[in-house]
Amino acid sequence: MKRPVRTSFFLPYRSPVRLPTPAALACALSLLLAPASSHAQVPVAVTRTAADPVAPLLQHGVSRELATTRFAAISDLRYDLSLDVTAPDSALGHVAIHFMRHGTGDVIVDFRGRRLTSLSANGTTLDASAFNGNHIRVPAKALLNTENALEFSFVTDIAANGASIIKTHDTDGSDYLYTLLVPADANQLFPCFDQPDLKARFTLNLTAPSDWKVIGNSPLIEAQVEGARLRHRFATSEPISTYLFTFATGPFIEFTEPGAQTPVRLFARRSRAERMAREAGELFRINRAAMNWYAGYFAHAFPFPKYDL
Repeated sequence: MKRPVRTSFFLPYRSPVRLPTPAALACALSLLLAPASSHAQVPVAVTRTAADPVAPLLQHGVSRELATTRFAAISDLRYDLSLDVTAPDSALGHVAIHFMRHGTGDVIVDFRGRRLTSLSANGTTLDASAFNGNHIRVPAKALLNTENALEFSFVTDIAANGASIIKTHDTDGSDYLYTLLVPADANQLFPCFDQPDLKARFTLNLTAPSDWKVIGNSPLIEAQVEGARLRHRFATSEPISTYLFTFATGPFIEFTEPGAQTPVRLFARRSRAERMAREAGELFRINRAAMNWYAGYFAHAFPFPKYDL
């Protein structure tokens, strides 16, 4: 059955439009053409300057343009990083960034941590305005055409989530800390050039409670007692991307694979120590098989001095 064709439509009521009278139009025109009174506000002239070409690079995140510019300007990159993680909700840090500079422009460093407390370039203190909450702009006049050293002191968060240092409270009351920097959160932990193609060597000094174990990218060199704390110094790493930098610390229980050519260690929470003692051997076997398979597939031996699980 065909639907009937609608032949009528409801039109909502609209009030009639009132046109202005000739007298009203004349009054409005006289007001427009009247000379300005002595009390009229005079517009303020605005002086415009040329746009800052670096400004777009200082926005949140790392743009392709910023990454490309820095890759061409920076080489031989090293980070000397010190962190104190003994406070419950924040870490105190200091980093010295060493690099060779190519070119004549400003250098932009990334940082999104809680607070920046000092900043300098080659021994010269930088104004606090160089930091905008996302990046630190180091002016060209403070840089050298050879090796440069930038130094920053900072505070960064320790939290159960949303931070670069994650804090886990275990069922037995123990606390554990670990970093999670993938894919682009190293600059939330410390000032750095946070892009994967600017690989760097890292030297870490980590201060933690004296009864905690510490794990880093490189082997531990020494530990110095500082009251109820221990200051751990690690060997300088091989060149790695910022997102691969890592550490973990807490009252871990350590297991070591016997007879391994590359030292392999497994760290378990204290509350899981009994179970891990039963399963460590099998985990080491599976991990060894995987390492051997990858070495054969890539025709390249495991490139680092140790492997931690």
